[in-house]
Amino acid sequence: MSVKEVNAVVTPDKGDGGAPAIRRPTQGRGRLKFDAILDTTEKLLETMEPGEISPYHIAAAMQTSPPTIYHFFPSVSLVFVALAERYLARFEEVIKTLDVVVGSWQEFDAVMSRRLIAIYHESSSVRKVILGSCSAEIRHRDLECDKVVANAIVDALSKRFVMPAIPSLPERFLEAIVISDALFALSLHQHNFITPEAEENARRARVSYLRNVLPEYLIVRDDAR
Repeated sequence: MSVKEVNAVVTPDKGDGGAPAIRRPTQGRGRLKFDAILDTTEKLLETMEPGEISPYHIAAAMQTSPPTIYHFFPSVSLVFVALAERYLARFEEVIKTLDVVVGSWQEFDAVMSRRLIAIYHESSSVRKVILGSCSAEIRHRDLECDKVVANAIVDALSKRFVMPAIPSLPERFLEAIVISDALFALSLHQHNFITPEAEENARRARVSYLRNVLPEYLIVRDDAR
């Protein structure tokens, strides 16, 4: 299941416990409006913090009425949830399409991490939404999508190496992602960006944690050489 498929599991009108949820359009015109709301919010995040943005700010920037925003997003926090889903789907796509020959799982982690961190560096909105923990709703959705990303990493490794039979391996990679994101978030809080030191510390933390479940050396598959 991809991040997009996980997003589609949410019912259109009610979320967990009957709370209002994102109303996801199925028609072309509605999809264009939905995406325009996200695009506009991204631009606002270049100069504003998530907590400063309201549906009225988004509507004014789009030159539309606030009810247009509320039609798809009953609360502004749900706009950021949808943005988080968009960004995490981008991460998943990078992992799935990563075309690189590596000799170890540690090397794969380093290459993959550089590609994903590049997305953070390219966009302040990605950093603010994913690492800024705008709300509990976003964090919950982030973790659900992180599970998909963790599975994508395991699948990518399985195509390159003979992997040990560890049923809980996706969960361990999920935990490694959470550890890494925590260090990135700390760097963002302290320096307003992810420093090279934070990148290296996160890499070491991930590898150190994963060494608890993965052997130091994995056999490279013949078709991955």
